[in-house]
Amino acid sequence: MAKSKICNCGCGTEFVPSKLGQKQVNQSHYITWLINTPEGQKKQAEAKEKAKKIIEKKEAKNKSAIEWQQKANANWPKFKREQKKETRSYQQELILTKKPFQRWCVLRDKANNINTCIACEKPFNNNKIDGGHHFKCEIFSGVIFHPFNVSAECVNCNQYNDGNLAEYTPNLIKKIGLDNFNNLKKLSLDYKVFSYPINWLREFRAIVEKKIRSNDFDNNSILDKLAELKIN
Repeated sequence: MAKSKICNCGCGTEFVPSKLGQKQVNQSHYITWLINTPEGQKKQAEAKEKAKKIIEKKEAKNKSAIEWQQKANANWPKFKREQKKETRSYQQELILTKKPFQRWCVLRDKANNINTCIACEKPFNNNKIDGGHHFKCEIFSGVIFHPFNVSAECVNCNQYNDGNLAEYTPNLIKKIGLDNFNNLKKLSLDYKVFSYPINWLREFRAIVEKKIRSNDFDNNSILDKLAELKIN
């Protein structure tokens, strides 16, 4: 003989199930409970609100899909380019921006007749030159794009000697001055973990690329752009 159960609708009625998995006295009893009790009415309201949100979400998704398709049909080549930009990850945008910035820093130093490595001070001799960060990107993300934090550095020091900071530090102080170095150090700590807005990265990249094309190696416009994020 089946054991008695308590109806799970919340009424507390005891009943003997007539079929496997039965949790309520019967459907009619459950509907009566929903309609005639405050608890049931509350449950109905919650169910309606949940259903309403699901419908609204589906409608919004459908509307977005229709607009997406209309935009695609209007100008497919342009849409494809924009989609490629929009689907880039944060890290991809960061890398795409960091590379031209490092290149600009190397060209800036070259334009200022700096032909030796910031760390070991050996001549470059037309060898590959890196834009070496003093405060490393992996640790101090807030000063990745600070012009005082990147200098022309030989591959050996930058890639195989962990930046050679023992020699990089005093030479950087000579290059930018102690006050600027101390400010850079403070910024590196204040913004040690920092995420750049995607649009800011794109705008900054465009500024840097334009400066490269026009041989503009003034730090001020870079610092002005960083000031928007209060990193200056």
